[in-house]
Amino acid sequence: METLETYFKSKFEKTGVSLTGRQLYSYAKEKKLPGITLTKIYAFLNTQEELARFGPARKTKEYQTVGVLRPGVYHIDYGEFHANWAGSNAGHTGFLVAVENFTNRLFVLPTRGKGTQSG
Repeated sequence: METLETYFKSKFEKTGVSLTGRQLYSYAKEKKLPGITLTKIYAFLNTQEELARFGPARKTKEYQTVGVLRPGVYHIDYGEFHANWAGSNAGHTGFLVAVENFTNRLFVLPTRGKGTQSG
């Protein structure tokens, strides 16, 4: 596991991009490192402070989408990802964000471009 940790940290320091669990597993298989499993790799990745830990969205009763309209004032903005991240975001390059003024509920809609027809 030490070889894998060293490889991960050197790549992260050089590029600023962290390798995924699958990438590390492929590297371990390629180098025929003994005793490496995906479980061990993900346990290691969970200990790295530099990596953001995101869980899946939970669709609770408070969950809303842009399609839900309520009376009130909305503050709307548009944000973009880096274009080369589109492959990791199902082809989406941006997102439309709306916040309802009174309840502060957040609504997000991924978009494939800036145009009106791209929603």
